[in-house]
Amino acid sequence: MDIELDTTVVASTLSPLVTSFDHAGLESLIKFRADEKTQTRFEELAEKASNGVISPQEQREYDSIIRTSSIIAVLQAQAEKLLADDKDPLQ
Repeated sequence: MDIELDTTVVASTLSPLVTSFDHAGLESLIKFRADEKTQTRFEELAEKASNGVISPQEQREYDSIIRTSSIIAVLQAQAEKLLADDKDPLQ
C-alpha cells in the first residue's frame, strides 16, 4: 500500500504543535538533522533503489524515511516562518 503525503494537510494538522513551541524550541526544530546512523541507512537504501536492487521491505523502510523527512521539513518551514514573522518590524 503506497501512501501519498499531502504536505498541505501535514502543515495544517501539525500547525498547533509548531505554534506551541517557544523561540528556543523553534530554533531547535530548524536545526534538527537525522543522526548519522539514520543518514547512513538512508544513503544505503537510496543507492539500492537507484540500482534497482532494493527489497520490498527495504523499499518500505526507504519510503518511511522519505515521508518522515518530508514531515520534518514541513515543521521546519513552519518554524522558520514563525521566527521570521516574529522579527517583522511591522507586526
